[in-house]
Amino acid sequence: MIDYRDREYPYFQSSPLKPGDGASDIWILYRADQNLFYLGHKIYVPITPFSSVWQQLSLDQYLSIWGIKLINGSLPTTAPFPNFWSKCLVVTSNQNNNPRVIWGRHPTFTTTNYKVFRAVSSIPAANPLTLSYSLIHTTTAANIFEYTDIDLRLGNWDYIYYYVKAYDSGTDTYSPISNIAQTRAGFYKENSEYSRSIISSNTFSLATNYPNPFNPSTTIGYQLPTKSFVTLKVYDVLGNEVAVLANEWQEAGSYSAQFTTSSAYGGKQLASGMYFYTLTAGKFTDTKKFILMK
Repeated sequence: MIDYRDREYPYFQSSPLKPGDGASDIWILYRADQNLFYLGHKIYVPITPFSSVWQQLSLDQYLSIWGIKLINGSLPTTAPFPNFWSKCLVVTSNQNNNPRVIWGRHPTFTTTNYKVFRAVSSIPAANPLTLSYSLIHTTTAANIFEYTDIDLRLGNWDYIYYYVKAYDSGTDTYSPISNIAQTRAGFYKENSEYSRSIISSNTFSLATNYPNPFNPSTTIGYQLPTKSFVTLKVYDVLGNEVAVLANEWQEAGSYSAQFTTSSAYGGKQLASGMYFYTLTAGKFTDTKKFILMK
């Protein structure tokens, strides 16, 4: 999925060498001989696919314009996109055929985190707003824009509807809802490590990260049955603390945290290999391993 309006995005409208040439557009290259896709950006003139500005796209990889083109290390605004919040939510799938909900940064609302809501209907809804929606997930930060619904498997079953709200914990207020994204799926139970990692809503649990191995980012899910003080930390094989993904009180619910290679302390480069992440919530502690593969 790519936003064709990138050339109109005011942060990157032109090349410093030739204003107005659209040199900062994002390009997608497909190599039929390799059956691989490549992404290029900040391009001044068309160049060979093996230039350093091209990167191979991996299966299930999610990229955003602001993720590719960070400005001063912070997220650019989405305000220049007309009606962004009412059109940004989409549903796709992951390798396990679970619904994967993806949205973008709210252009105007002061956001602490995002909350994902879901409704299920056995028949198509003439007006999805009339359905009963339940809060199914809260992100741990304002820079996480996706959630994988591992309760469901895509297929010709129920009609599933999602929307997202931005939340400001300082004022305890919500933004208006995003657009409603629809798909079809069914609830399932599968004897796999990924589906077993999230269990009863009355139980603390730490999910296997996805994807694993990863590069440059992966998502870690966990569940809290009660309000708890939560820490989620990443360590290397020597036990050195690499990053802190959560360190705060959180309400009961389902959460996800995103770890990227750029979130390591001091922005240091991480070597390929095995790392560990540990969740501590009240008296509950669990540790899982994951692999960075460059």
